[in-house]
Order: sequence, then C-alpha cells, then structure tokens
Amino acid sequence: MSKLHQDTTLGDLAGMDRENFAHVDNKEAKTYKFPSARAAGLFMAKAYDKALRSLGVKIRPGMDAKRIDRMLVSKGVRVEHREYPPDEKTYVSGFFFYRFSEDSEQSTRELAYFVSNPFTSTGGNIKRLFRDFYVRTNVKGCV
Repeated sequence: MSKLHQDTTLGDLAGMDRENFAHVDNKEAKTYKFPSARAAGLFMAKAYDKALRSLGVKIRPGMDAKRIDRMLVSKGVRVEHREYPPDEKTYVSGFFFYRFSEDSEQSTRELAYFVSNPFTSTGGNIKRLFRDFYVRTNVKGCV
C-alpha cells in the first residue's frame, strides 16, 4: 500500500478533496447552458469521455467492465460519482476524476477533472416559461 493509503484518515481525504475541488472550481471550471436535460446529458457524456481520454483511458463500446477497471488502474486513474446533500452547491454532485502517482517519497492523489450532474438554475427571471439546464466542468474542448 502507498503511504497515502496507510497514513491518511477519512477526514484528511475529505479535507484534501475540498481543497482540490475549490481550486478546480474557482480557477478552471466553466458552466455551460443547455435548452434541455437531454442536451445537458449528452454534453456531460462528451466531457466524461474527453476527461478519460486525456488521462490515457480510451473506452470502446462493448468493453468488458473488468478490462476497463484494469485499464484505469494501469493508468493511475480513479473515477467516482458523488451525490451531495441539498445544502451543498447544486453543481457539486457529479463525476470526480482522480490521477494517482507515486514517487520514491510519497503517493499523490490529484483531482484532475470534474463533470457535474446536469442541474437547473435556482434564480433568474420569473417570466421564463422553460427551464435551462447547466453542466459545470473543467474539461476543455467539449463545446
């Protein structure tokens, strides 16, 4: 086991995750607007695929789950889907893409990408009859 896994508590991981996410959210992420949930979902899928490809993981249709898992491990990538409670920012729920690396000194766990679940705006003009849907991500080149 790496040093990160042996000596790190769940509280430490939660703190690191919050710091990593705050950095990604504040510096690199953009919010994209869509006219329908379907369009937002398609964009989310495209961002998901682009994030994996940029981390060296190319998943083809019909690939076996065990093969995908082995590929993720071999590339040092972990993907987690998280749902947060309503008191969190709406866009925090989604997919978190981590990159792991080990050197002779220690192991690192870096949040490389984030793709939110589609969400609707809670503010805006009361006269609007149709909802807009949004996806927040730091994956570049999806539009």
